[in-house]
Amino acid sequence: MLAAQVSRLTRRVFYGWWIVLAGSVAMAIAGGLFIVGFGFFFEPIRQHFGWSRTMLSGAYAVSRLGRSTFGPLEGYLIQRFGSRTVMTAAFVAFGLGFVLLSRTNSILNFYMAFVLLTIAAEACGYSSVMASINNWFRVKRAMAVSFAMLGMGLGGVIFPPILAFAFDNFSWRTVSLA
Repeated sequence: MLAAQVSRLTRRVFYGWWIVLAGSVAMAIAGGLFIVGFGFFFEPIRQHFGWSRTMLSGAYAVSRLGRSTFGPLEGYLIQRFGSRTVMTAAFVAFGLGFVLLSRTNSILNFYMAFVLLTIAAEACGYSSVMASINNWFRVKRAMAVSFAMLGMGLGGVIFPPILAFAFDNFSWRTVSLA
């Protein structure tokens, strides 16, 4: 009985709203783990290697340069292969970025992992989600974008306590790998 009701509800709900829900989750993950949550990594990494804050902050400047270079290519890839394919590849790259971060042993490795994380977080979060929503909605597009962006805020609320708990109980390398 319940399965029949869920099936009817699923058929009545415009499929674009499922895209919005998936996009919101993707933005929560990308935003919560990287955009909001990456600050948790800086101090443990700085203390571990004895690097200055300036050296670590330089990664942000380099990542913006990498992001500006990759942005047009990302748009082309989304248009050519579709949001789903680009988002899937970006989530794989996002995971790989955290694996590389956990294996960091030099400032160059840190910069490379950070640039990869920046590019992947943008591609699996904002760019692909917005392209998908624009493809699915003609009416209520602004509302759909707003609900998708809600994921960014929710990720910023959900992931920091999880990261704080993880950093209290595990090393930064373990947290990054997890």
